[in-house]
Amino acid sequence: MHLILMIDTSGSMQGQKIGSVNDAMENLIADLSAYSGNGDEVFIAVEFFSRNVKWMDDNFIWINSFEWKEPICTGMTSLGKACLSLAEFINSMKDKEVRIVLLSDGCPTDDYDEGISMLETIPGFISSNRYAIAIGNDADMPSLVKFTADQDKVFLVTDLDNLLAAIKMAAIPKDALPETMSTPQADVNTEDDEWA
Repeated sequence: MHLILMIDTSGSMQGQKIGSVNDAMENLIADLSAYSGNGDEVFIAVEFFSRNVKWMDDNFIWINSFEWKEPICTGMTSLGKACLSLAEFINSMKDKEVRIVLLSDGCPTDDYDEGISMLETIPGFISSNRYAIAIGNDADMPSLVKFTADQDKVFLVTDLDNLLAAIKMAAIPKDALPETMSTPQADVNTEDDEWA
């Protein structure tokens, strides 16, 4: 499995939100390593986006060699620029099945339509398994639904204690999740018709 995490590191993510992401990543890496050990190799790439876009590494990293680097949160939410960079990244790959998880707590502050339009021309993006996690009620749900093309793959997390469960549900294939793993329904809203 090739997993791409797109993580909002704008100024509004500073403090508890990015702290919860950092904590969740430690647990996620351990679970992905266990999943990889069961026969399905896992490779991960991380894209941070705020005013600018920065990839943690230039390419996918094998999960057992991956080291999480805590980001600094500042600036705006350049999701359009992040999508353009993602398009370039995916376009450089050869026939890899990709799983993408986007985390954001706000609204795009640049030309998101340009970015998502570019992604929609990339076969590797169209065929990818995509999820989005809205952190808090200020996240732009229509933009996240546009990214996933499926409102059931957008999870709204208003209680940061549930962030880890949401990330695991998005990042790890269902058949590899423990039967007891679920995101509390009170904190995951995927049925709001206004998102579409």
